Amino acid sequence: MQEKNRRRLTALLIVLSIVLGVGAVFSTYIYDNSLTGIGKLIGELFGAGLLVLIFAIPARRATYTPAIALAIAALAVGAGNTLTN
Repeated sequence: MQEKNRRRLTALLIVLSIVLGVGAVFSTYIYDNSLTGIGKLIGELFGAGLLVLIFAIPARRATYTPAIALAIAALAVGAGNTLTN
């Protein structure tokens, strides 16, 4: 059981670092590092993450569910920002 938790945490940290890195690039190139742009990205990621996690409740015992949910939310936010800007 502890190995499963360690893999879950490792996967989540890897995906989180990638999401934060891509978010920083989006913030620089799309919003020119404005506080409004950074707040918008964080808000969109938080909202999309909650929505995806609600749909992922039945699979909450799977090892990589949090990492996959965060990746899907980040892809949704990224696609929304690249298509509209």
